Amino acid sequence: MAIKLVIFDMDGLMFDTEAVSYRLWAKKIKEMGYEPSVQVFARSMGGHSAGIEEHYEKLLGRKVSIDEIDGLFRSSHGDFLEILEKEGVGVKEGLLTLLDWLEENGIKKVIGSSSSQSTIRKYLSWTNISPDRFDYIMSGDMAKNLKPDPEIFLTACEKVGIATSEAIVLEDSRNGLYAACAAKIPCIFVPDMLAPDEDIENKAFKIADNLLLVIDILKGIM
Repeated sequence: MAIKLVIFDMDGLMFDTEAVSYRLWAKKIKEMGYEPSVQVFARSMGGHSAGIEEHYEKLLGRKVSIDEIDGLFRSSHGDFLEILEKEGVGVKEGLLTLLDWLEENGIKKVIGSSSSQSTIRKYLSWTNISPDRFDYIMSGDMAKNLKPDPEIFLTACEKVGIATSEAIVLEDSRNGLYAACAAKIPCIFVPDMLAPDEDIENKAFKIADNLLLVIDILKGIM
């Protein structure tokens, strides 16, 4: 299996940001008089999974629209960025070592995230990681469809001229995994807040506890 491109998700995969996002989301849910659920929150990670309204309807006990779900996240976005700027953005274990290894082996690197281009570049700046370390940055505001749609990953491959058969995706969310499967790109699942269940284990190419272990997986298939 020749790997010429690795596509990185960002939130929860490269950077430890999902815990802050959950903290603010859970606060909103509690203010509404309900008990937050990591499982429901995870359905919103990296995009919106099919039937997301149903999960929120079970959580809130009433009809819920996509606009209301999005509003739960938009309303706390300012607080989210303030917390990250104050507390710092944590770099996930093994990220820099993995980037170095990919560069040493001539493997292209792309960020494929549902976050906006400005947010991606802000996190890179805050963590002193040069955008030049990546061959392309594909963001959610550059796509018509977000994960679990495969558009972000397919466009990433197209922009750097690498076939999907020569690429691999690194993801921590169910929506990202589904997007990779839809793009027919093998996905190494690196858990963050979401522990792998049977569905994830069946769909993922491999599961790695951290990004350092991704190197071992890549070595084993090249």
